[in-house]
Amino acid sequence: MSCPADKQLPLPIQPGPSTNDLSVDSFPTQDLTRPFAEPIDESEFDIEKATGGRYVFIRVIATGGTGRILLARDTKLSRHVAVKVLRRGVRDNARAAMRFTREARLTASLNHPGVVPVHDMETTSDGCSYFIMQEVVGKTLRDLINEANAADEDQTDKVSHLVALLQHVCQTAGYAHHEGIVHRDLKPDNIMVGPFGEVLVMDWGIAKEVGKPSDTAYEELSPANEPGDTHETQFGKIHGTPGYMSPEQTKGDMSCVGAASDVFSLGIILYEILAGERPFTGDKPGDLIDAVRNGRRLSVRVAARRNRDSAPSKAVEAICEKALKHEPSERYANALDMAEDIEAYFENRPVFAHDEGVISRALRWLRRHRTFRGVLLTTAAAACFGIAFAATQRFSLQHTLAQFQRQVAERREDYRNVVTSVLWLQRQLEREASADTPNAKRLEEDLRREQSRRLLAIEHLSSALGATMAAQRGAVDVDMCREYRRLWLEEMQVAASEGWGSYVCERFERMLHERDQMPWWKWEPEEFRELDELQQWVRDYRSRHPGEGASALTPSP
Repeated sequence: MSCPADKQLPLPIQPGPSTNDLSVDSFPTQDLTRPFAEPIDESEFDIEKATGGRYVFIRVIATGGTGRILLARDTKLSRHVAVKVLRRGVRDNARAAMRFTREARLTASLNHPGVVPVHDMETTSDGCSYFIMQEVVGKTLRDLINEANAADEDQTDKVSHLVALLQHVCQTAGYAHHEGIVHRDLKPDNIMVGPFGEVLVMDWGIAKEVGKPSDTAYEELSPANEPGDTHETQFGKIHGTPGYMSPEQTKGDMSCVGAASDVFSLGIILYEILAGERPFTGDKPGDLIDAVRNGRRLSVRVAARRNRDSAPSKAVEAICEKALKHEPSERYANALDMAEDIEAYFENRPVFAHDEGVISRALRWLRRHRTFRGVLLTTAAAACFGIAFAATQRFSLQHTLAQFQRQVAERREDYRNVVTSVLWLQRQLEREASADTPNAKRLEEDLRREQSRRLLAIEHLSSALGATMAAQRGAVDVDMCREYRRLWLEEMQVAASEGWGSYVCERFERMLHERDQMPWWKWEPEEFRELDELQQWVRDYRSRHPGEGASALTPSP
């Protein structure tokens, strides 16, 4: 839903001095009590007395305009908890108390690993409200971004890690959007990253429940009074942090603010991760908000080249640019869609926001399948050539076949050299008068090593033959097919003679799978006897080793 461009409310009064809370949900730091004309009573809140001795005060974590956050010990469950307390100077104000209670209830309603759990909420007999939540330790995403920007070495890995962390943030925000809740203040300072990789979205104090009647008393809780840092949350007509607000938030019309507004904030964070700077800048908060309203910024590619000497991939750049579209209808519908695109980027799958070409899709497909064994590189090269040929028509089939045929010739020569060495060692071993002589033992060890090389040479030659036959596009070379089948049988016979039972079983199953996939694979009469012997060998081995896997190359007893 987009708002009319001319529907703009007055700019907010600027916030006061900032206080960053790195342990629990942050909260407004400006003095919200001035409009109420009440002095702030700094009397100590006795958490132990209020909870009947269950929670014991340890220290104050942070203090803000409307509340304080204490670290306390849960004596019943022997754990540390964070206690957010409404300050005495504002607890008698109905609007402040309502916002405090709403924050606790809304946060508690979000049952997700990315949201800090709220354990309990109470109000003492003298009207002091407090709620108890999980203690959070770690660093803010702001700290991690600053560390990445300050790093002297290549920042590529750090940036990739930060994008992966943002994916978790998108998933948490997406869950909230599914529950009808918009955060409205997503920024690196409100994202905590724990020591074990946990990612938590903090400070749901100004979140909006979509589809529910707007509470005017809450939305217009209090104006701020003094100019301050544009990293801090604004209150009053406009809700959010100027540097991370969406255009519709800066206009102050809450009916225009929805899930797409959070997506815009996530796009700003992604921009900052990729480029090393925020997209919108200004000397004053008013200038900053004006830049957001008018979309005045550099593209993420230009900013990244300037700050990091390298541009992000086109896929993740497209994700960022889509999230930062000026019109809400042109962005991702919700944060979960953005998270799915980031996940697709990491998994080398198609990214919805990026319209890539055929060549790019082919290269991405190859990156997705890079886990193939090294011995199948020639097959992968043939597949890569086939995709490129079908897309561009720039390569000659005859040239390709000549390349694969040269590879087959080279692999075949390697195979013959190894077989010659094996046969020579076997003859030398047969000439030994006794098998217990040192020379015989040395020959046996050399023979066993050469047999392992023979298996590898067979596998390489098979891969080259398979790639060549695939490049022939259905033109069956009978001699090459016969050689291909012959190599499979020989490989299993060699492994069986060496006692590598698990290897034989695995290759036998693989051979059956290959046969089903290749219509030209037809056994000749003289091959049936060897095939039957191998099949019987596999049955006998499995009967003797019923619980053994078929993937390890381990000599049988």
